[in-house]
Amino acid sequence: MTPKDRQEKIMELISTHLEVNVLDLSEIFNVTDETIRRDLNLLEKENKVIRTHGGAKLISNRKNEVPIEIRKDIFKENKDSMAKICVKYINNDDVVFLDASTTAYHIVTFIPVDSNITIVSNSLAILNYASSLNFKKLIMLGGKFDVLTNSFIGNTTIEQADRLYFDKAFISCRGINFDAITDANIEQADLRSKILSQASKLFLVADHTKFNITSMYKIRNLKEIDHIITDKCPISKWKNHLEKLNIDIEF
Repeated sequence: MTPKDRQEKIMELISTHLEVNVLDLSEIFNVTDETIRRDLNLLEKENKVIRTHGGAKLISNRKNEVPIEIRKDIFKENKDSMAKICVKYINNDDVVFLDASTTAYHIVTFIPVDSNITIVSNSLAILNYASSLNFKKLIMLGGKFDVLTNSFIGNTTIEQADRLYFDKAFISCRGINFDAITDANIEQADLRSKILSQASKLFLVADHTKFNITSMYKIRNLKEIDHIITDKCPISKWKNHLEKLNIDIEF
C-alpha cells in the first residue's frame, strides 16, 4: 500500500468515526506509530484533520468528508466480502432497500441481474450503477440532494419511504454500541430509522471499525436488528452480547 492510499483510508476512518488514535491506526495498517504520525501531520497540513493528543479528528466542515466516489474503493476487499454475504440473503422477486453506504454499492455488484428483484435506494450512485448493469426494477427515493454522499435525504425522502415496504433492508451506520446503532448525520439517521420500520428483515452491514463507537444520533436500538454482517470475527464479549439479543452475526 502506498502512503497516498493509506492516507485516503485514514481519511475514510476519520470521516466515519470523527476521531482516531495513532495506536489503532498503526494496528489496522500494520505500520509503525511514527509512520501514522507522519500521515496525520501531512493531513493536518492539507487542512483535512486537526491533530490531537495521540491522534487526530475531523475538521468540523463537511467539505472535508470523503466523497462516495473515493470511499467506495477504500477497504474494497472487506466490502466485497461483506457484500457477498449480503447477497446470500436476497431471493428472487425480493424488494430490497440499499442505503447510501459504500458497502451497499458493492452489494449491487454481486446480485444476479436475472433475479428479478426490485432495488429501492436513496442513493443516486447506486441506482445509476444498477441501471448500468441492466437491472430493470429500480425505485429512487427523492428529496434534498446531498452532493457528498450522492444521495437524497430529508423529510421528503422519509415521506416516500413511509409508503413502501421491503422484504429486506441493508443499512450501515457510523457506530455500534451495546445498546444502539448510531450515525453522525441526523438526516441519514432519521431515514435509516424509517427504513428499518418498513422492512421484514433488517440487516446491519458494518465493518469491525464501527464496533464500540457511539456517534451523535441514534438510529435504532441494537436489539431491533435481525442480522449483523461484518468483516472480522468480533471479540467474545460482543459475540456473547449479540447471542443474548438473538442477533445473528456473519463475517
